[in-house]
Amino acid sequence: MLLVATAWVFLFWVAPQPSMPGWLVDYTRFTYRLGQRLWSSVGYLWLWAGLSLVLGVMAPLGIAALLGRRPTQLGLAWPNVLGRRIIAVGYVLALPFLVIVGGQPAFQQYYRPYLQGDAWVILVQFELVLFAEQFFFQGFLLAFLLPGSAFPPEEPPPPQGGGRWLRLLRWVGLARATSGKRGLEQVLAWLGLDRPAALAILLQSIPFLLVHLGKAPVEFIASFPGGFLFGYIAYRARSFLPVLLLHTLTGGTLLLVVWRNLR
Repeated sequence: MLLVATAWVFLFWVAPQPSMPGWLVDYTRFTYRLGQRLWSSVGYLWLWAGLSLVLGVMAPLGIAALLGRRPTQLGLAWPNVLGRRIIAVGYVLALPFLVIVGGQPAFQQYYRPYLQGDAWVILVQFELVLFAEQFFFQGFLLAFLLPGSAFPPEEPPPPQGGGRWLRLLRWVGLARATSGKRGLEQVLAWLGLDRPAALAILLQSIPFLLVHLGKAPVEFIASFPGGFLFGYIAYRARSFLPVLLLHTLTGGTLLLVVWRNLR
């Protein structure tokens, strides 16, 4: 499943790189060349958004339907309470890093061309791509890598009581029961995970890293731990929508920081 998903995203989400062999460059450009023939009047970003929705959302939903999976089993569902809390906490924690990263020259250089057109149109195009990206990786792919090839049912509520810091940790989904567990199993249980879930989250981070090839070095490096964190949030929220909203808020803030630094 992981190899198929990686080959699939190389068709339309991975930018060709000078270090790639010729056959791989041709492979990554195939879909765009076909798309340009079919929609020759559409600009690059609209073509990118359209291909992302068709190949990153509609095709996976069709495959899932053929395999008897409902959209809610793929994370296309309203998030639980924990997911809504994570959006707020995650954005507040990320804000200082967004300001620092947005000031990096390499980051500004990469996004400069995208900030020279109509800002609202560009934001809509990027949001469509983000929706497809988050659904594919933190919804469809993560679900099929989990046991049962679907998001699990809601987990039981955490135990009550404890000190203030313990209650705060439980409020954001941490400090889950670890009785009878040792070592890695204990750490995972504290995070609200088990081994199969942690492995699935780790594996979906690999193709998520690859689709960031060619981007600013700091963004590429951060995409692997970022992909793991996104997968973790989606798993705990039983929905990819908190990831989408959090990515939208952080990405929009980052572009705003870059735009202000380029003025």
